[in-house]
Amino acid sequence: MIKRDDGYTIVEVLIALVLLFLVLTPATFVLTKLLTTADIADSRNANTICINVAEKSLLGKDIRPSENEQIFNGRRYTIKQELTAYRNGLQLYSVTVSRHNRKLSELHHILGESEEGQ
Repeated sequence: MIKRDDGYTIVEVLIALVLLFLVLTPATFVLTKLLTTADIADSRNANTICINVAEKSLLGKDIRPSENEQIFNGRRYTIKQELTAYRNGLQLYSVTVSRHNRKLSELHHILGESEEGQ
């Protein structure tokens, strides 16, 4: 019988693929869980920041456009506050929180004449 060493047999390739599948399947589940958990944390943090910034500005009557960064729970978020004209002389106050140029949370409030900042 002549033995050839030209490559792998189909059985060897199939065994290698099964072993690879057995190793990668649990790894994909773990990685998916980690990424999902990080996304949920980002959304929760962004909502908290958005509400806190809006409350502070509205209650302090310090409503003005601005853009700054804040570190919250070890993550850096960009906070943008805007004030735009709305209908009937009202103004629209918006707070947007993003991370890595991805919008995570947004809050809008219509300001009447008595609520407008200086």
